[in-house]
Amino acid sequence: SDDATQKTVLKQIVVPNANAFGANIVSNVVVIPGEREYDAAQCVMTFDGDVTQIGDDAFANRDNLLWLYIPDIVTKIGNSAFTDFDTLFYLEISENHNLTTIGNYAFQSCDILGPFFIPEGVKSIGDYAFQYCTQTNELSAPNSLEVIGKGAFDSCDLQLISLGENIKSIGERAIFGSSVPTIFCKTVTPPAIGENQFFDAEPTIYVPKAAESLYKNAADWSDYKDYV
Repeated sequence: SDDATQKTVLKQIVVPNANAFGANIVSNVVVIPGEREYDAAQCVMTFDGDVTQIGDDAFANRDNLLWLYIPDIVTKIGNSAFTDFDTLFYLEISENHNLTTIGNYAFQSCDILGPFFIPEGVKSIGDYAFQYCTQTNELSAPNSLEVIGKGAFDSCDLQLISLGENIKSIGERAIFGSSVPTIFCKTVTPPAIGENQFFDAEPTIYVPKAAESLYKNAADWSDYKDYV
């Protein structure tokens, strides 16, 4: 703008060079404005070209992003990639995705709305990956998911959690701070589970009928056996 007192409204950003944001971004990033404007344009973000990984801290501590689409070519979202992006309301992952890893703090303090369905193929969710996502009210995890890091969904307002058949480890305080009333855990072998999962909550935990005694007698589950 010629007037230095006026604010510049973001219209479009194209970053063609490799390693532009974070160590692992390998190609283009395209940012397209949304319909609403605040101090700058409210934007949606898509990735173009050969982006296979979103690097650590790639878009941390930014704002004015409303909607994020992860295409099928991306395999990993790095540590703190979108942390503290408090205007990020909508996260969509391609149905034909190849995503396997969501890093530590990846979406911490984002306001992702409504239920969050982790797509089949994702194997691990890092420590504190979705901590303080207070608008996320439902978690559905696929059979491919094996590891949920410590504090991964701490202080989310979850009302329902559904875990797949191959979950092996649930970190300490993974769902601490949530008043979740209902949890489905479909795996027959009780996963390792960390301490301090529930604060001011007494959920009903549904497990396979044939595995009920295994859960109640598993050492890791001694604090939670009355909920099974």
